[in-house]
Amino acid sequence: MEQTKQVQDSLKEEIREKLNQRAEHFNLLEGIHFFRLFWIFLLSSVLGYYLELAWCLMYHGRFYSRQSLVFGPFSVVYGFGAVIITLIIHLIKSKNTGTIFVVTTISGAIFEYLCSYLQELVFGTVSWDYGKQPFTIGGRCNLLFACGWGLLAILFFRKILPLFNQIFVQVQNHRGYLLTCILLAFMLCNMFVSATAVKRQTDRRNGIEPSNAYERYLDRKYPDDVLKRIYANMRVVD
Repeated sequence: MEQTKQVQDSLKEEIREKLNQRAEHFNLLEGIHFFRLFWIFLLSSVLGYYLELAWCLMYHGRFYSRQSLVFGPFSVVYGFGAVIITLIIHLIKSKNTGTIFVVTTISGAIFEYLCSYLQELVFGTVSWDYGKQPFTIGGRCNLLFACGWGLLAILFFRKILPLFNQIFVQVQNHRGYLLTCILLAFMLCNMFVSATAVKRQTDRRNGIEPSNAYERYLDRKYPDDVLKRIYANMRVVD
């Protein structure tokens, strides 16, 4: 029995070493495809959510919801931001720290501006306003947080993406692809329900009655007080 256990432990250690070797030799930006980008989006959305919670605790002294979606701890701004950063770093020839910082600082500011603009255009709301801070553009982005995107990009590329690669290596099999499909379906449904719930809230403010069973369901399931708890930082633009 002891010999059998030793053999099993030896095999497990050998498999673990091979996985680590594969991850070490796995180019950080090699094989950019939808599978990897989805996992980058998913994992970064979760990390971004908890980063926002930590920011709330430091800046406001308490926690409050920073969710982007009605189900789960996801901040999709960080998820999409991580995907954009990955693609940008993949495209630029120089991977030195200075170049990454400058390019992603500018890209982050543009991305943050567009997110705020589209949210206001579609839903009539905003989730952040830098209007009282210096070096801001329309209150949608500013220099400080743009530099934050650049610093996060460096941290992401140098430290976080290698950890993600450990996951990519181990889920690149039939079960991993099945799990990816299930999570993808969940996230698509989650984003659809979230967007339509907020859009329905906008319609209620404008006095528009529900026109079908799904909209009546949204009114019951996600009234204004529920959405206020989920999207604590969202405010209506006058």
